[in-house]
Amino acid sequence: HLAVRLSSFHGIELEEWPAQIAATALHLVEHQANQAMELALGSAPDPLPLDKIKSIVVGNALRVDWATVLGPTEHLYIMGNPPFLGHATRSSEQAQELRDVWRRDDIGRLDYVTGWYAKALELLGRPGYRGEFAFVSTNSIAQGEPVPALFGPVFAAGWRVKFAHRTFAWSSEAPGAAAVHCSVIGFDRPSRKRARLFDYSGNLKGEPVEIPVVDQLNGYLVDGPIVLVDQ
Repeated sequence: HLAVRLSSFHGIELEEWPAQIAATALHLVEHQANQAMELALGSAPDPLPLDKIKSIVVGNALRVDWATVLGPTEHLYIMGNPPFLGHATRSSEQAQELRDVWRRDDIGRLDYVTGWYAKALELLGRPGYRGEFAFVSTNSIAQGEPVPALFGPVFAAGWRVKFAHRTFAWSSEAPGAAAVHCSVIGFDRPSRKRARLFDYSGNLKGEPVEIPVVDQLNGYLVDGPIVLVDQ
């Protein structure tokens, strides 16, 4: 019995070609797993046909109803690397998308990536959906004015920071790739398990150093009380 199958994976991608690449990548991983199974057991499932993955939806993730991508489940893990656009670089259309998903007119300095947080809160707040979520994000979401606007609703909905990677430098060999500073933050429901915190202050391009968490992680990714500083 396989605990994880191709049918376990779902995704939303804005453009057709990257969606096809994602589906192909899933096929390749399955093929590698089948090869390992064949070495161990002597036989493996037929990998064909290649068009059996129907769970990568082409569309705008902030406009798509995520509940149409997959039905209710008690074991949902939402993760992603949303587009990095600050309040000064997002388009007017993207600003409107943020207003719509957060259901408020004043979005202040919220980064575009926070729209995915709003969508995750919405889906996991529906009956029948339970799980966790985590996103690669611009590090600005845990600094200054955006913190109460983002973490206020997250904490109010009963979530806690399960783990966090503080600011680190994101680099890529892709042509024209932006050099940005990121953070990775994951959320779950409060539990007895201690949160985990990783810091890169010694070298933003190096390996992280784990810092023991005594109490809890707040919206500034600091071990301490849940305090949100408004203007």
